[in-house]
Amino acid sequence: MSNGSISMSKDDLEQAYRMHDPLHAGHQAAEAVVVGPEGITVLATQNPTGESEHTWVLRLTLEGVMTWEHHYDPKYGSARAITRLVQGGFVIAGEVQRGPTGYQASLLHIDAAGEVVNATSVGPRGLTGFNAVQARPDGAIVAGGSSAWKGWLITTDPTLRNPTERTVAVDEIKSIGLLPSGDVAVLG
Repeated sequence: MSNGSISMSKDDLEQAYRMHDPLHAGHQAAEAVVVGPEGITVLATQNPTGESEHTWVLRLTLEGVMTWEHHYDPKYGSARAITRLVQGGFVIAGEVQRGPTGYQASLLHIDAAGEVVNATSVGPRGLTGFNAVQARPDGAIVAGGSSAWKGWLITTDPTLRNPTERTVAVDEIKSIGLLPSGDVAVLG
């Protein structure tokens, strides 16, 4: 705290976030699940050392037996949502940490075996991230979350390139549903 005041400055907050926190070591959380003919795909996050959180994907048979798991480098971000792609594999949406208190939205495309196919970060660095993702039948990806304290949607092609974006008059998009018309319904 600066100058003996009881209010924290942004620098104080950033310093606190830079410190290794052993209380976060071992933290893990399930974020989402997708069930299909290939089995059960569980999207999770893990922070094994208290340094940084990363994405963790587990594949189970329909009977619940684990067949594989992948822990992804923190450079791919922390997962919040997953969707199955028509052509196979999955897209994972979340955010990647760019600084002590700065985040940028991220998309990670993995194949059916969990191997990384493609990854990208979109939107401004700062307080930007995704909470929801869906794949349209034509392969386009729709992701939603927040950017600059506003609801935010992006649409991108299946290769995660050429994103278009729009803000929505809510604080944050929490969920996306696809309508039969191809339009999207969002919960914010």
